[in-house]
Amino acid sequence: MTFPAASRAPQDAKNAQLRLEAAKEFGALHGFLDSTFPHVGRAMTKTMVNKHSAIYHWKGTDSTQRPYLVYAHCDVVPVDDQINRPPGETQWSVDPFAGVIKDGYVWGRGAIDLKHMVVGWLEVFEDLASTGFQPKRDIYFAVGHDEEIGGANGAKEVAAWFAEHLGPDCFAFMWDEGMFVIDELIGFVREPIACVAVAEKVSSLAENCTIPVRPAGALHYSRAPRRRACVRARVRACVS
Repeated sequence: MTFPAASRAPQDAKNAQLRLEAAKEFGALHGFLDSTFPHVGRAMTKTMVNKHSAIYHWKGTDSTQRPYLVYAHCDVVPVDDQINRPPGETQWSVDPFAGVIKDGYVWGRGAIDLKHMVVGWLEVFEDLASTGFQPKRDIYFAVGHDEEIGGANGAKEVAAWFAEHLGPDCFAFMWDEGMFVIDELIGFVREPIACVAVAEKVSSLAENCTIPVRPAGALHYSRAPRRRACVRARVRACVS
């Protein structure tokens, strides 16, 4: 979390200074991952896609079986509009990019969305590779860099890379970001509750009819939407 690697809105991409800062942040993050997981570096090949996304490949012993794919994203939502607010408004009580451990919890951007999954998968691969383990089928691990703003430059380019190098319908199994096990999610249930996702997040498409929406606000944020956020506009469009 000490490497911000925050996604910027498309309009901010025109700002040369912000582009330079983003390149440094993502470069530093990938450098940290490379140095922290040396066995991964020896067991798996790493291909950078569109500068800041990455595809790790662990070759298996049986090339006749279709490979597995696991996925995570390393970008987070910016906090520019959540700090230095007037007194009384909600803001961070700790530095969101310091990786603070407080009251038994890790605080900061990426703690649950989704740098923890990036590091979690690499920890698994590191432990296995350190024992000399080799998978039976090929394993791919893809890391996107702009999921928080839609994935057009990350996941979309990663998908295109797989289509070009492996062909369509190339994976036997894919595992992407999901929900969490949460304490005190429902007041009358004491035990932790595992949230199970039963559908995929998709664009505003229903019965072959695209719903054009031009709201003012963020496209996708890992915090409660504001009054003029995109999700509210889409809900109104669907029920009107």
